Amino acid sequence: MSTELPNLSEAVALTETQIESFRTNGHILLTNVLSSREIAAYRPHLTETVEMCQRELEDKLAKGEVDEELLGPINLRERNERYYQFVTARRFAKLAAELLGVEGVRIYRDNAIFKKPGAVYTRWHQDSDLTALDTDQIVTIWIPLVDLPAEIGSMKFISGSHKLNNRTESAMLKLRKATRQNLPTAWYGAMNAGDVTFHYGWTLHSANGNPSEITREVITIMYFADRAKIVTEEEEIGFDLKKHLAEFFPGVRPGEVAASPLNPLVYTTSSAP
Repeated sequence: MSTELPNLSEAVALTETQIESFRTNGHILLTNVLSSREIAAYRPHLTETVEMCQRELEDKLAKGEVDEELLGPINLRERNERYYQFVTARRFAKLAAELLGVEGVRIYRDNAIFKKPGAVYTRWHQDSDLTALDTDQIVTIWIPLVDLPAEIGSMKFISGSHKLNNRTESAMLKLRKATRQNLPTAWYGAMNAGDVTFHYGWTLHSANGNPSEITREVITIMYFADRAKIVTEEEEIGFDLKKHLAEFFPGVRPGEVAASPLNPLVYTTSSAP
């Protein structure tokens, strides 16, 4: 990999209070995970790749070749070595493993979600609704590359929603259940570039539209616990399992350990210093 970019292997310490808060609420804000120097070094390479892939995605949308629900280009780490270096950074992966309380994590997918001025809000949803694993140990990091003023701000989360019955109900049913149970909605407001949020795959979350004059540049990375397996029945997930495996777990079959070349083991305690 290129040596010109900062090494993102240096760990960021978590407190027991932060870990407990994450596991209770299903989400957390961590400030200053990246320095301004690190953001400035990586951002040009990340945005260049996103813009290229976004144009390709828009062409496919126009031709009806991809789902209109897709929020942005996926798995850009496969398109650029500097992007790969950022997405596979040990710093992020170690935080993910420690928040989940697992020995190691692999990457499920990365996603670029750049909201241009005037973009509409993102509806309430759960990331794990689009996964094919036998584990609930899934977490997403949300990384702004630019400062986000309060009019854009962080995502919104329904605290405790990751503990609802998540395998048998739609996100909308769970949203109604969360409302009946008076689960609180959390919002962290303005965020600085270098701050990040983490949320469980089953945490209900949404995002504001973009009424500002800047593009909301966000990179997300979804991690899952090492040694998780692919589900065995398509009925468990509600979408085309064969097509999904070809895209995210090539060569892996239902019931097997979810560990294809697209799912690198990016952190494990066995390799910790």
